[in-house]
Amino acid sequence: MIDGAFSVSCFPNPVSDFLSIYQQESISLHYTIVDSSGRELYAFSNTYGDHYTFVDTSRYPDGHYYVVIQDDTGNVESLPFVVKP
Repeated sequence: MIDGAFSVSCFPNPVSDFLSIYQQESISLHYTIVDSSGRELYAFSNTYGDHYTFVDTSRYPDGHYYVVIQDDTGNVESLPFVVKP
């Protein structure tokens, strides 16, 4: 969980099918899923105040990934997660 400019958590970890992302605040946040080499796999924004977002990870190979989160003022944080079958 990240506690700073914003509060975000991801679960379950490890994940095999859907990664749940929970953001506490109703603010605009921009998300990018990247693999361990930094390659962008998926990007989206949560601008409507929905606190839960679900990302389909079933097509990702086993490995380590990151959810990179950025707010509108430029604060950036990342959360690691693992994909396993």
